This record gives sequence, structure tokens and C-alpha cells, in this order.
Amino acid sequence: DDEYGIKILNNGKICSVSYGINQPSDVFAINIKYHNGLEFIVNAFDEIFYISTNLIGQFNIYNILASIAVARLLGISQNDIIKALKELNPIEGRLNIINKNPCVIIDFAHTPDGLENVLKTVRGITTGKIIAVFGCGGNRDKGKRAIMGKTGISFADICIFTSDNPRYEEPESILKDIISEIESDKNYTIISNREEAIKFAINIADKEDSIVICGKGGENHIEIKGKFYPFNDKEVCLKELENLK
Repeated sequence: DDEYGIKILNNGKICSVSYGINQPSDVFAINIKYHNGLEFIVNAFDEIFYISTNLIGQFNIYNILASIAVARLLGISQNDIIKALKELNPIEGRLNIINKNPCVIIDFAHTPDGLENVLKTVRGITTGKIIAVFGCGGNRDKGKRAIMGKTGISFADICIFTSDNPRYEEPESILKDIISEIESDKNYTIISNREEAIKFAINIADKEDSIVICGKGGENHIEIKGKFYPFNDKEVCLKELENLK
């Protein structure tokens, strides 16, 4: 499905196998269902089998199709492929669904492109609102901060801007940069304390909503003024969800 991939296939100098969703391919997916995981039918070299996995997002369909192509070429059986994908868990900190109703997702996305891709993916599995919680790191690329803010506003229904490893900068200064190009009537709020921001998101969410907490993924600390303090997004979420029960 990629323009450059087609150029490689048409090169003719190497033996190639194709995979895709929208274009005719040696390995392709149909009847794709997006929910808290993925389900689809695969045609791999004219062999048909059904895939169910905990992974989410269209990009993971492409990853799975590429893996299936390699696995079948190596002689790995359909049953082994199906079983492996069924048991495969997401990489720590990458689109980790840690709760349903509301759906709570932890992701490492810390660039405008990464944030956009995550929010687009989550939109495909969300019937309610998307609540995005994220910030920008201190003493790093300041030019992306306003872009991150606008990206969040464009692809989420509610944005909660917060701290993300402020390092030697003041969190308030970073947050000011994030909102610098956002119109005042947009649906966002600022909560500098990351733990409080996550708790706020969980408490305003309805059951059909998705909360996407981006930036730190599986990190176990937050860096402030040269010191590393214990902090984990997932632990904060699970604790607050338990409190709500």
C-alpha cells in the first residue's frame, strides 16, 4: 500500500513478496474489525486463516502481515502463527490498554507525528470522547511544543496539558509554549502536576470514552531539576481506577 514499496516491487532485480490491505498482495487482510484488539481474515499465499490479537491500530495489521509472510516462507504452521498472535502482548508503554469502560491507554508518543498517529488509532476504537493527557519534556526541542498542542486539539475531544520530565525548565513555561498557538475557545485545561492530571482525566471520563496518556510510556521516573523521582503512568491510573470502584 506504500508508494515506495511499489517501486521496490517493480524493480525486478530481487525476489519480493508483497503484503498490504488496499492493494493486491501476496499476503493481505480483509474483514478487519477494530475494537480493544484486532480481528481479521488473512490470505497468505492463497491460504486463509483467522487472526485475533490484543494489539491495536492499523500499523500493527501491517506489522502482523509482514510477520506472517516471513513465518510462512520459513515453514511455520498456521496454527503456530495464530497461537503466537493470540498470546502476543503489546510492548510495554506502546498503546497499552490497561482498562476498559472507560478505555485507558498508555503510550510513549512524544512527537507531533507520534501523537497524531496514536490519537487516530484510538479514534477507530472509541464510540465516545477522546481525552488526551500529555506534555513536553524540558530542555529539548522547543519548536515542537506548539505543534504538539495543536495536534492534541485537532485529534482529541479534550486535552489536559501537564508535565513530562521538565528537567531544568519550569513546567509552567513549557505549558505556556504548548498552548501558545491554540485559540482560547478550544477544549483544554492545564494541570501541571502529572498525577493530578491523570486523576482528573479518569474522573471526567464516561464509560464509552478513551483516555490516552502520552509521553512517558513505561518509564518509572519523572526528571525534575536533575533528580529522578519514582513515577509510573500505569500505576497512577490503576490506583485511581481502584479508588473509583
